[in-house]
Amino acid sequence: HGARIVLADRRIDNAETIQREMFLDQGQNDGEDKRISVVEMDVNDEQTIDRAVQLTLTKWKTIDVLVNTCVTEC
Repeated sequence: HGARIVLADRRIDNAETIQREMFLDQGQNDGEDKRISVVEMDVNDEQTIDRAVQLTLTKWKTIDVLVNTCVTEC
């Protein structure tokens, strides 16, 4: 079944670009994989974090693993 992934970025277009690249790596030409979602989120904005979590839980009912690779500027 594979992993279900949510790509979060403060610029949704960045997340969508990565999503498309992941589709190509999987050999998918139609750009559709229901296991990969994108959401706009800014780690400096608690409301966008809450919204991303709620969207994920609504879609998949659970978050099993969370990987934060965010870089912030001082």
